[in-house]
Order: sequence, then C-alpha cells, then structure tokens
Amino acid sequence: MKRLLYCLLAVSFLFSCKQKALKNEFIPIVQGAWVKKSYIDEVLKSKSPALSAQLTTEIMVLNISTSEIKGDSLKVYVGKAAHQIADVMMYFRPGKRPHTILMADTEVGYHITGKDTVITLYFSLDGKPDSVQYIKALHKAPIKNVGDGLDSMLNKGLIAGKYTLQENGATKDVEFAVNGDVKGLGNYKTYFINNDYIKGMINVDGINLDMRLGNPSGLAYKIKGDTLDLYNIKVDEDKAVTVITGLKYHLVKKKATK
Repeated sequence: MKRLLYCLLAVSFLFSCKQKALKNEFIPIVQGAWVKKSYIDEVLKSKSPALSAQLTTEIMVLNISTSEIKGDSLKVYVGKAAHQIADVMMYFRPGKRPHTILMADTEVGYHITGKDTVITLYFSLDGKPDSVQYIKALHKAPIKNVGDGLDSMLNKGLIAGKYTLQENGATKDVEFAVNGDVKGLGNYKTYFINNDYIKGMINVDGINLDMRLGNPSGLAYKIKGDTLDLYNIKVDEDKAVTVITGLKYHLVKKKATK
C-alpha cells in the first residue's frame, strides 16, 4: 500500500514539474494578440482585404492574455471572419508533438526566427493532418476588442503614414496613425479598414471614418504605388453590390525620412 502511495506521489510530482516547465516555456511565447499569417501575407501583397476574404470557419485572430491563467488552463479568445467571437481553453499540458501544448482540439507549437515568433495550430481536417500559423500583432491581448491586433497590422501594412492632399487649391498634410487615428482629413478623427469580409460577399475595399465615434462615413479606397484614393460610394440594393460614385480624396504618401 505504501509503495502504491509513493508511486502515486512520484507521478504527481513529475506531472507538476512538467506542467511548471511548460508554463515557463510557453507563457513568454504565447502572450499577445496573434493574426493568421497567410491572411496578412495575402492582404499586404494584394493591398485588398476584399480580395482576401475568408471562410466564416477560419480563425483569424487569437487573443492570449497569460494573466488569465487559472491552474493549468487559460481562456483564449478567438475571432473568425465576419467578426464572430468565441472562446476556447488552452491547457499547459504536453501535446503529442514535441514542444506543443493543448488548445481545444488542437495542439499549439511555436518557432522563432531572429526577432520573429510564429505560433502554429496543429489539427486534423477531414482525417488529414493540417496546420495554421499566426504572427504576433500586439504584445497586449485586448479582451473587449478582439480584432485590435488585426486592425493594427492592416493599418500599418496598408495605410498608416504621412500624406499630402490637394484640396481647394491648397496642399494639406494628412496622417494616418497605426492606432487608427487620423489628422488633417477634414474633421475626421479616426479610421477603420474594413476587414470583416466573407468570400463572395463584398466587391470593393472600404474604409470607415469616425466609425467608433458614432458618426461613421463609409468610403471605398484604392492603393496604387504611393497614392491612396478615397471614393464616395452607394449601395445598389437590386444587384447587392457597392458602387463607386466619385473620387473624394487623392492622397500621395510622403517618402519616409531617415
């Protein structure tokens, strides 16, 4: 009986040590807001979230706040296309693959190349092994606004920067910040690049000005080289498409100074 008790205590001790080791390894790695790498790569290449629309089943973002750990588990907030939000549990328990832990019905691993860290979800799809990679957008993982990391990466990769605007015969300076603020564009204070696109549903790329201030103005945009054109739009309800009606702002990006 004593031998059995000693064996159980030894197993418990070893499991506790393994769990502690996994926490020490993974907590500094997984903390933050993560965005699906293939989606970001595609959008930054095409300059068009509409052309890179996703299936509603795709997990676009992972928000992992390690301050929420309870015991050996942690609630992770996930965002899917069309801004669907859910939560799943991550466990600091070893997966089947080396250097992985468990999250819902997937395993979570990582690799580091220089300053870049990628986390990978491993799972089975139609009976075949599959995986999806995510890159870190923000070190802090916002719980209320799950999409902040995605918004930040799109802002930085597509529009953020300083521009000149020719308006009424005068040259004006306009600046789009990575955090979604805008200066010099009329009376607008904020901008938001539409990204909640589902495949086959949207035909133009859109930007909303002052959406979070309660008085939104929706425009279409096109990026070509160092120019950013913003267009007035209307919705053709019969054809269920958005129609560009005319150019509103023509902005030219300033060259970055060293």
